[in-house]
Amino acid sequence: MGDATSHVHAMSIGSASGASLWLEPTGPSRARFAKLIGSLAAELGTPVFDPHLTLLGGIDLPDAEVLDRSEGLASRLGPVEIRLTRAGVGSEYFNFLFFEVAATRELLAAHTAAVRAFDVTGDDFQPHVSLAYAVPTDHSPEELLKRVQGRPWGRFRSESLTVIRTSGAPSEWEVLARLPLVG
Repeated sequence: MGDATSHVHAMSIGSASGASLWLEPTGPSRARFAKLIGSLAAELGTPVFDPHLTLLGGIDLPDAEVLDRSEGLASRLGPVEIRLTRAGVGSEYFNFLFFEVAATRELLAAHTAAVRAFDVTGDDFQPHVSLAYAVPTDHSPEELLKRVQGRPWGRFRSESLTVIRTSGAPSEWEVLARLPLVG
């Protein structure tokens, strides 16, 4: 495959702020994604993170309020099926190598409910499951895409809403709660 490390720059300043709501895979799907993310991170020198789809990010509220609103949201939402469509490459650190996700009615309804629960405006929801966080360099990441394209990743079902404090670098992120989707 050549020197994949020349394709990306592991940005040490890649950091987020606030809290986020994630839909995570479970069971064998979680293990497969975690293995792929770990493998890419080792090869590229990029951060390791838990596999997830960010339902809503950048929530700038105290933890107690985030948890209270998240508990109410989780009680209204049922499990959500996440359907992966294709691998892609983005131009931003947190959207570098990823799987696009079908914007199903069920997923869009969950996102809309999250937006309402947190009174968010101007949100640009582009559902995806990240595989590597990095800053692209002038080299094409086509070799990385070949590693994930054409594999039977398919879909997964998320049965909980993960509330995570995403302040700082990915290694500093902290899970505040995993709330069952029982609605």
